[in-house]
Amino acid sequence: MNILYTIPTCGICQVIKNKLTEKNIPFEEVSGEVAVEKFNVNKFPILETEEKVFFSPKEISNWIKEC
Repeated sequence: MNILYTIPTCGICQVIKNKLTEKNIPFEEVSGEVAVEKFNVNKFPILETEEKVFFSPKEISNWIKEC
């Protein structure tokens, strides 16, 4: 399962959620607070897939396009 770490006030997070939904890519949305502790980061969104963790919106968008 793909995990998307987001925060409520993040506009880019919403765009990524929309792109995942449009491409019918399954994901679970998780609070960014979990990512802060897990990855020691404070920028969102973060997408964790089975193969890789993406820390930038551009990387996430490129991955979505390839799916």
